[in-house]
Amino acid sequence: MIADQFSLAFKNLRRRKLRSSLTMIGIVISIATIFILVALSIGLQDAVEEQFRQLGSDKIFVQVRGQLGPPGSSSAAAELTIEDIEVIEKISGVKDMSYYSLANAKVEHKDEVRFTLVVGYPFPRDSVLIETGFYIPDEGRLLKTGDNGEVMIGSQYKYNNFLDRQLSAGDTITVADREFEVRTVLETVGNPQDDRLIYMDYDDFRPLFDIPDRIDFILVQVEDTNAINDIADSITRKLDKSRNVDEKNRDFSILTPEELLESFGQILNII
Repeated sequence: MIADQFSLAFKNLRRRKLRSSLTMIGIVISIATIFILVALSIGLQDAVEEQFRQLGSDKIFVQVRGQLGPPGSSSAAAELTIEDIEVIEKISGVKDMSYYSLANAKVEHKDEVRFTLVVGYPFPRDSVLIETGFYIPDEGRLLKTGDNGEVMIGSQYKYNNFLDRQLSAGDTITVADREFEVRTVLETVGNPQDDRLIYMDYDDFRPLFDIPDRIDFILVQVEDTNAINDIADSITRKLDKSRNVDEKNRDFSILTPEELLESFGQILNII
């Protein structure tokens, strides 16, 4: 009985070769699509986890609440300031911190004009940022205290001709109508937006963009990773008091690596 059914099915497949072929192709494409999507999701999750391993498990991230997109792109009225830095650095368990601000700027070299984000950060307090491993010189050296009038540029200026020609250390570019010397070309990060960033000393950045006190992002390093959640709670309480806010109208957000990974995990699960 079963052999007869198989024989009948095989005969029908032979009689309807086109339909059978199209059905088989559809099945193969469907299965391949599922495997590709699963592989992409797993690969994306591994990439995100690797980025956070590179950042380190001893970091706390502080930024304006409701900020969408990169720091500095928020339209919210609230902002972090130097006073918030002074509050955080007095909290027990805080080992060190770095911070930076961003601004959109017109960038020129000869006749080429582009618009990109510029990062300003204080060189004496850059160790936590440098420790993340995202700032590796491809050419030149990292900026340090006293390097006023100089900038670091992303890899797209050298390898992708972002300003229509290859730039190297020693070249000059104009940022927001002021001329700077390129001290460093950074290795690629892999994200085109990051690879076209321009970095400069906070003392150059603030008057250039008329940003005397605004901070867009604070990266806090803790002494004990086992106490990171307690320290994050302490930062929240101290900033609530100094900024005169509470849980209902809090205008800043504090995230630990565990919370960020959990958020990304939820997004990947939806995908």
